[in-house]
Amino acid sequence: MGFYGGASVVLIESFGSIGSSLLIDHEIEYPVGVEVNANYVGAIKYGFVIWEAKRVYKGRKTMFIGALLLSLFTILCKIKNLLKIRRF
Repeated sequence: MGFYGGASVVLIESFGSIGSSLLIDHEIEYPVGVEVNANYVGAIKYGFVIWEAKRVYKGRKTMFIGALLLSLFTILCKIKNLLKIRRF
């Protein structure tokens, strides 16, 4: 059984939500997902996968989080998550 592609998009959405929530002031702001872009460049049928996610950019109104899905020797997927920071 291979790694399902939709699962990687769900994971980056979760990383984006959790990561952005840690970096904003909840009294006056909240994050909103704008766009997710996933480019699959490899495949895996068995074994383990590793996620690496980091904040690439944080401005006053937007935040950009990039992630890589890796197997032991290859990059499987490059994912970009754009979030908007809204004020109450």
